Amino acid sequence: MSTIAIAGLTAALGFLLGAATTLRRLRRDLAAAIHHAHHDPLTGLPNRTFATELFTRFAEAGRSLTVTLIDLNDFKAVNDTYGHDAGDALLVTVADRLSHTAAQHGGVAARLAGDEFLLLLPADDRDHLHPPAAALVALTPPVTVTGADGTRATLTPHASAGLTYFNGLDGTLACHLRQADIALYHAKQRRDHIANYHPGMQMPPPAQRRRRLRDHTTHRTVTRRQVQS
Repeated sequence: MSTIAIAGLTAALGFLLGAATTLRRLRRDLAAAIHHAHHDPLTGLPNRTFATELFTRFAEAGRSLTVTLIDLNDFKAVNDTYGHDAGDALLVTVADRLSHTAAQHGGVAARLAGDEFLLLLPADDRDHLHPPAAALVALTPPVTVTGADGTRATLTPHASAGLTYFNGLDGTLACHLRQADIALYHAKQRRDHIANYHPGMQMPPPAQRRRRLRDHTTHRTVTRRQVQS
C-alpha cells in the first residue's frame, strides 16, 4: 500500500474516532441537560416539571395517589440565624430523608421551591395518612449544621403536611396541589402536623391572612442547640 493511501486511511480513521468522541460528548451533554431540566440542582430531587410528568404517568396507568405538600416550619429562622449555607445543608438532609421514605412506600419525593416538598405516593385505601405521617417522623432526627460564623448547631427539623387523594382518573397535578396547599394551611392553623383535604375546605379571604401561612408558621422548625467546636 502506498504512503499516500496509508496517510488517507489514517486521516479517515482519525476523523471517525474524532466523530465518535464528539458524539459521545454530545450524548453526555444532552443527558446532563435533560437531568438538569428535570431535577433540583441543590437536592437532586425531581423538580416541579418532572413531578408533573411523573403524575401524568401515574394517571395514564390509572393509579391512585396521595399528593402531599410538606413544608418546613419556621425555616426562615434557620437562614436568618445560621446563614443560607446552613439552610441549604438542612434542605439536602430533608430531601434525602423524604426521598428514602417515599421510595419505601413505592413513591417519589420532589422539591417544588424553597422549603416546600412534594410526595407522590401510591394510595392505600385503608390509610391515606400513614405514609405522609411516616415521612414527617423520618425528618425529626437531629441535623448538625455550621453557621456562617463557624458556629455549629444541632437542629431538629419539624414540618407540616397537607394531602389530597387522586383517584387515578380525575384532575391534574396543579389541581391537586391547590387542594394539598389548602390542607397544609389548615394543618398549620390548627397546629396539627398533617391535614387531609376534603370538599368544602377553603383558604380564608386574603384580607384575613397576612401572607401564605407557611411564612408565618405557628410551629418551630427546629429545636436549636449550640454545639461546641
